[in-house]
Amino acid sequence: MASPHNLWPSDQRRQELLLFYHAYGHSYNSPRGSFLDILRLTDNEIERKHDYIQWLFPLAERSAHNPTVPVLDYETIMIFRRHDDDLLRENVRLGLMRMAWFYGFDAEWEDGGLTLEAIEGPVGKFRRWLRNRNHNHLRISRIIRSLRLLGMPHEAYVFYHTLLETNDIWGKPISATTLQHWKRAFEGNAFEKLDVEQRLKDDLTQEDEDILEYYLADEVAIAPREEGYQTLVCVDQGRGDFRTFYM
Repeated sequence: MASPHNLWPSDQRRQELLLFYHAYGHSYNSPRGSFLDILRLTDNEIERKHDYIQWLFPLAERSAHNPTVPVLDYETIMIFRRHDDDLLRENVRLGLMRMAWFYGFDAEWEDGGLTLEAIEGPVGKFRRWLRNRNHNHLRISRIIRSLRLLGMPHEAYVFYHTLLETNDIWGKPISATTLQHWKRAFEGNAFEKLDVEQRLKDDLTQEDEDILEYYLADEVAIAPREEGYQTLVCVDQGRGDFRTFYM
């Protein structure tokens, strides 16, 4: 019987999502470009473009803004959560690091724990999201929900609470409606859009059902490694532009 590490979605579109995130083992390019292409977008490009975030932080339901992007199903989530060497979720961490920098925070993992420190410099980074209404608020909700789905509740917690604390420090400009959306993304049922029941009626084995029961929770299936992360160096090129260098 196949182990959970070796499961592969039968749907070709979901295979594309895994190939996209398995950036170092394949050269798969999404319509937006490769995983590394997206990390290398400048801050200004990240602000203007709207067709990358669905690839970088997938959900279990189709996006109204980018409906051709593959969505997560239970098999794909299981692979992200239980992948050998945690490679897929290490790449999710790189994606989170990139977006955190865009929002004005320097992300660092030490002993498996994430810290987000405000970047000294352009106040404009906070202005991208720290306002009453802004399209980045929807992106933030997506990031929080996606992290939980992919088995990264610690990262979701730190990201969410750092944003709340920053909002409090700067006079609470974020609307109550947006804060409620973020709270629902963090505390709500992240799996409500996942068609688990129908899948259970088809061809799940008992082992699959046991695994499914385990992963439907905000728990880390594989603890992040304390060593071995590829270092992503974030360099601000003056006007909020972002460049990445790998060490």
